[in-house]
Amino acid sequence: MASKWAAQEGHAAAKRRLAASQAAIRANAEELAQAAAAEQERRRQALMSLKSKIDEVRENVGQKADRFRQLQKQKRDQERREFEALQEQGLNPYEVYRLRDAEAAAAKAAAELSQQQAARMRGIAAVLDSEEKEYQKQLARQEFDRQVEEQYQREMGIAAQQLRTDAYMRSHTLSGQALLDPTSRLHPYPSDSILIKPAGFGLGRSSPEAVSKTSFGRTFAGDAFIAEPPELLFRDFVPGQVYRASLQLINRSFTKNSIRLLEVPAEVVDVIELDMPPSGCLAPGAAATLKVTFTPKAEADLSASIPLLAETGPLAVQLSCLARRALPSVEPCPVVCLNGRAGGVMLAATGSRSITISNAGALAVAYDVKVTGALAATSEYEEPDPPMPPPNATPEDMAELQAKACAATSLSVAGFRVQGIKGTVKGYSSMTLPVEFTPRVAGDVEVPLLVRFAAPENRALQLQPVQLSLTATGRELPVSTLTPLVDFKCVMFGRQYAAALLLANAGKSVIKALIGSRPELADWITFTPDFGFIQAGDTLSVSVSLKPTTDMVHRLAKYLVATAAAGSAAEGAAAAAGCENGDGSDEAEAVFEVPLLVSVPGQTMPVPFKLRFQPTTTDLLLSPATLDFGRVPLSPDVAPLSSSPLDPEGIFGIVNALRPVEGRGGSAKVLLAFAPRACKEYYEVLTIRSAKSHLRIALKGHGIDPKPGHQPCCNPNDAVCPATLSEDFKLSAKSRLRIALKGQGITPSLAISPAAATSSSGGLVFGDVLLSDPVHKEMKA
Repeated sequence: MASKWAAQEGHAAAKRRLAASQAAIRANAEELAQAAAAEQERRRQALMSLKSKIDEVRENVGQKADRFRQLQKQKRDQERREFEALQEQGLNPYEVYRLRDAEAAAAKAAAELSQQQAARMRGIAAVLDSEEKEYQKQLARQEFDRQVEEQYQREMGIAAQQLRTDAYMRSHTLSGQALLDPTSRLHPYPSDSILIKPAGFGLGRSSPEAVSKTSFGRTFAGDAFIAEPPELLFRDFVPGQVYRASLQLINRSFTKNSIRLLEVPAEVVDVIELDMPPSGCLAPGAAATLKVTFTPKAEADLSASIPLLAETGPLAVQLSCLARRALPSVEPCPVVCLNGRAGGVMLAATGSRSITISNAGALAVAYDVKVTGALAATSEYEEPDPPMPPPNATPEDMAELQAKACAATSLSVAGFRVQGIKGTVKGYSSMTLPVEFTPRVAGDVEVPLLVRFAAPENRALQLQPVQLSLTATGRELPVSTLTPLVDFKCVMFGRQYAAALLLANAGKSVIKALIGSRPELADWITFTPDFGFIQAGDTLSVSVSLKPTTDMVHRLAKYLVATAAAGSAAEGAAAAAGCENGDGSDEAEAVFEVPLLVSVPGQTMPVPFKLRFQPTTTDLLLSPATLDFGRVPLSPDVAPLSSSPLDPEGIFGIVNALRPVEGRGGSAKVLLAFAPRACKEYYEVLTIRSAKSHLRIALKGHGIDPKPGHQPCCNPNDAVCPATLSEDFKLSAKSRLRIALKGQGITPSLAISPAAATSSSGGLVFGDVLLSDPVHKEMKA
């Protein structure tokens, strides 16, 4: 039965195990099925997502392709239009495209090269940075080694050992010496050099000398009492006032001691009172108090020693009484140089420095600064009036107003300017005097100064003056002009003129120069180039172009400096006023000077220069406009005029040559002859052609019969005239020109050719002008 029961139990347990195993298998199968379904769902979702993304990408790619095709089409259309435009312009499109591609390739290559250079620079910078770090590490190691070596030498070196040895010898020998016998010839016994402690030391049976001199291995030497402070000092006392001080007398020996006060010295018995209560025996480290009362009666220095007596011997305490004093000093002294690091001050620049006046005493010091030597007569002092104090001003307010007034005083000489040349320095204070130097000319400048001092509170105190020397060097401007006046001389309206402006660089580096024109001159004056770089030690040539016009005379009236006919400044001013008012009577003889500047960056003062020109016209004036010979009788015996005839028949002719024509308003007379050949009226017109105008003069004459009976048109009142009648007309010139006189409708002509003009006293002189022979032949004189 038991075996059967056991078998049944085992069978039941096996069933339970099988059921549990099958249940686990089923659970695992369900989990695997669920996992497979989830994986299948995930794959399905991934496929769906991939499909949607593919569709989206396909759509984006299609849109981009459409956009690319549109851009390509637009590009082709633009290239086609550009191709046609280039053909219309007569250019080769393919050559233009090749040039464009070549430029693009060059730009790309330049960009790549710059990128490569930047990369190399970054690499070099990294290498330099690493090398700098390594170098700093080496420096740090070297500094550490140096400090270690210094510490070793300071603590363990030969000098340190010697110092320790000397200190030991001084502390253990009776004489306090480090070397007992410098000659090494004597052989001292140890008991003579050091204190030998007896057998009873520490048991109360040693001598007092041993106890007082030695304590715990230390040896005492010197005075038994020390004073704290070591000296009694009364500084800057005022007579009549009472001053008190005290000091401590400390027992520094190794045993008890006592001290007392002796008689007061005779030289200070009237002003010094000493009080020291009896202290009895003072233990080591204890102190006695000495009280001193000082009542000065005169402002004078006192010095004495207060005698004291201790058990170990006499000692003294030093007593010093110093009256108020004035101790002025000047820094820097005796030379105050304002050149600075550059070795000088450039013209028109300002170099600055300061002079410090200090007072190491208690009395206030009044000072003043004067120029000595030959420059004293050229110095200029500026002292403004002191300000009015307010009604309820306190002494402090008055002192402040006085200080401000003194600070406003100044001294100017040879380019130097010193401010605050008068004032008062209070006790234990200082005052600063600003000094500026603005050179006027290049070169070394030295100005001697004398600083005088006085003590207002003690007139009897004599203070020595201080001699100073202000030194500086004025430096030339690096850029200057070799042509400060660009003179165009006489110029004609409507013509172009050019001149050169030379700029020089005396510096040691390349300097940029900017030629600054004026806006009101832009229509007539130009500069080429308007800026440039001047090499060190070289020059720069700038072309100045001038094209005068008739309206510039009125618009530039403020630059008028003189006229050709003006003999004084008043007349020149009147001419300028006439130009400004629109009166053009002096246009042909006005002289203009236009100031201009060349700006130089970094240079304290621009470079000035002037443009000078005298505009003139090309007009010719004739007087009279008509030359009438009147009635002239015929003369058959008179031959036709052969000298310079104006017509083929020789009716009109030139008798004399033209004399010199001088400047504006000058004139010359031309003598013409009329020889009639028939009883009729003669009329001819001469045309004078110049560069700007054509002038005409009419020649008229009437030939009559010398017999009045045969001349029905003759007036009985007419007188019988010679057969040849001469008349003259005046030719006036307003400027330098070349003109031609030509008869209208007549082949022969005349020419008037002025000689070269010169300018003197602002006017024009034309020289000799001759009327030449016909056939346009010119003669100059």
